[in-house]
Amino acid sequence: MKNQKLIVEPIERKGKQYYFSKISLILFPLGSILLAILLIEFFELRVNTWWQEITAKQACYLLNNYFNTYAYIEYIAGNTYPWIIKTIHSSNILVLPDCTGSIAISIACSIIIFTPHSKDPKIKYNIIWRKVLDIILTVSLIHLFNVVRIAFLVYFLEYGVPYHFLHESAMMILSIIIHLNIFLFCNKLIREWYMSILYSGKILYNYIFLKKNIVKTV
Repeated sequence: MKNQKLIVEPIERKGKQYYFSKISLILFPLGSILLAILLIEFFELRVNTWWQEITAKQACYLLNNYFNTYAYIEYIAGNTYPWIIKTIHSSNILVLPDCTGSIAISIACSIIIFTPHSKDPKIKYNIIWRKVLDIILTVSLIHLFNVVRIAFLVYFLEYGVPYHFLHESAMMILSIIIHLNIFLFCNKLIREWYMSILYSGKILYNYIFLKKNIVKTV
């Protein structure tokens, strides 16, 4: 009985070879999506309100020390989201998990964790440490950006800028752009994530268009 085996040449970049197992290429999108959903739900749990507390306190610190806006936080026991940022002009900002960048963190960390490992020993040996460093750097930068974003949001609200314009339009577009750039910047440590995408595309291209790269084996 004869089988068919697909031969795909490794992708070479700067003297390094990137080639991946089929299982890791399949798990990459499936695992990333599933883990991202689980992490987003995890951030919604009440036990994680400490993350919202830290974000609110740091935003208030920026407002009081650099924006000359007297802001303080209030804790409302019993609320699902108990932390609120208040100002002397009665601007009340409820700090939700989304405000802390939880969605961006969940998606980025899921992609990093499930990024396939190249079979090249030269770059495979330290992939775990690079992933750990990438996660720490990504989470830190996303958190820092969202603290600054909340501070600017409250500051502009104090000067009468409409909330819906800030939160639903300007800040949302800015958040998407900044989060994407943070992810791309941090993931220079792990080139495997997009190399695996290129490698998957190469496999599909060869399978569909280059039948000559499919050889028969006994």
